[in-house]
Amino acid sequence: MPFIGKHSTVIFYEAALYNVSVGKNTQRHSRQGYSEALNIRSSKDQKRFRSVDIETTTQFTTTKQIDVYTEKLPTVRHVNKSSTIGMSQSIKLSKCHNPINHVAFLKVHKASSTTVMNIFLRYGDSHRLNIVLPKSVKQSAFNYLGYGVTVQKKRINKIPSNETYNILCNHAVFDKEAFAELLGPHSFNIGIVRDPFTHFPSAAYYYGLLSRIKKRFSDIKDAEELLSIFLKTPDSFGSILHIHNGMFSDFGLPKKDFYNEEAINKGINDLDKEFALVMVTELFDESLILMRRILCWEIKDILYVPLNINKKKKKNPIVLTEDTKKNLFKYNYADFKLYMYFRDKLLEQIKDEGDDFYSEVRYFKKVHVMVTKFCNESYLKKFSSSESILIKASVWNKAFTINSQECKFMMSSELPLLKGLMSKAETRYNNWLEKTFESFSGNRAVFQKRNVIS
Repeated sequence: MPFIGKHSTVIFYEAALYNVSVGKNTQRHSRQGYSEALNIRSSKDQKRFRSVDIETTTQFTTTKQIDVYTEKLPTVRHVNKSSTIGMSQSIKLSKCHNPINHVAFLKVHKASSTTVMNIFLRYGDSHRLNIVLPKSVKQSAFNYLGYGVTVQKKRINKIPSNETYNILCNHAVFDKEAFAELLGPHSFNIGIVRDPFTHFPSAAYYYGLLSRIKKRFSDIKDAEELLSIFLKTPDSFGSILHIHNGMFSDFGLPKKDFYNEEAINKGINDLDKEFALVMVTELFDESLILMRRILCWEIKDILYVPLNINKKKKKNPIVLTEDTKKNLFKYNYADFKLYMYFRDKLLEQIKDEGDDFYSEVRYFKKVHVMVTKFCNESYLKKFSSSESILIKASVWNKAFTINSQECKFMMSSELPLLKGLMSKAETRYNNWLEKTFESFSGNRAVFQKRNVIS
């Protein structure tokens, strides 16, 4: 059983005590689960923020060619304080004019990361930036920049020698030096984590663990019961990627340290220094607004349509029993500590943003609903419509439009989208090579002619 330190948030599961965070204060809760303990320091502030109300006037007009959505909001104070983030980087939000264009997003398995990846791919493509992409569809697991390891240069696309990479968002295990080598020492790192109680069932279903258990216990149909059986003797089922502390594995924790308290705490503290933001799936829109502010991006840049969601499992989620939760906590101990630390930190970051933060979140949610509705209609028309949706200017954004082709991008599956971007990047690189060769040949001819004359 994991060591219980005296400076830890402690949770009761029946009679069991578990160390679950890297906090400074020890506080005890009985049977509510770790989410209640997680909210100890932030619940009052969060309640205060969520109670902030604003008067809004919403107008939604539909015509043949355009949808118009606008929300009039009162002028609000923008935060003047500096928002400090990883690697001693900071941005004064009230003077945010220059967007950050060198960003790595750590694509964590089964944590809504495909949706976030699409946001980064769309940003990179629409701003004509260099994206770190797979080199070839012929390589195994081609959408991985490193399969179970960090980025491997032999697996990535080439770019003109006088340019740099800007965006990295494909699967690869985090490594500070490897990421910085590609994007530069001043690039920003963004990650994401998900509640381990929902992450584990999702990963177990997606990566075939449930199927493996069913083969041994064919008479059992209930998914929760199958997972309960697994968690009692997990080692007897062999190793399956992305199941055992899968999130912290993506963040770079080696398997040998899964139950090493000192290594786990050091790993979390190191990540805290290296990541400008670790998003939380359960606070997805809040995470996006915070990311927008940190990176100095526009509202349009962070719009999305949810991707890679198992609708069947969403309608019938696997609900774990308390005994199963206890065993899962022991099995994925490192993931729980990682999740709780960064969820707690996210809430603190949100608190530091001021009262206007949740006003922006509410506004974004309304815009998101309208854009999603428009994109779903575009999907039914096979994205052939010339219509677009106009989002009028507000205190949060300049006026912008979303057209059917942008909807198509947001709704594209990962692999076809990557193939299209890889083809575009290869064409651009080959054109650069051709121009470079022509320029070299021309200069060489001029040089030879001068030598003949002389």
